[in-house]
Amino acid sequence: MATTAKKINRTELVEALSLNLGFSKAQSEKVLNGLVETITEKLVAGYEINITGFGLFKPVARGARDGINPKTKEKIKIAATKSVGFKVGKTLKEAVKASK
Repeated sequence: MATTAKKINRTELVEALSLNLGFSKAQSEKVLNGLVETITEKLVAGYEINITGFGLFKPVARGARDGINPKTKEKIKIAATKSVGFKVGKTLKEAVKASK
């Protein structure tokens, strides 16, 4: 049976960063914004981002393909798209696994 995850929003994450790093909330928000912007810019430019122990972000291209509309059963063409893939790092995976 799957467990329901607790949720944390951006404001709460900034507050947790502030406490963890000993920064002000404004400084912590700058750090978070800078990290998100940098990761986004690098992914858009085609880079993979490996944060050892945390995970690997990488751009993923999905080719065009045929599909079926589930309501009408009609065949449709699905356009090629770009997305982001994430592979969890060993340290993070083990930490979450051990947190039962």
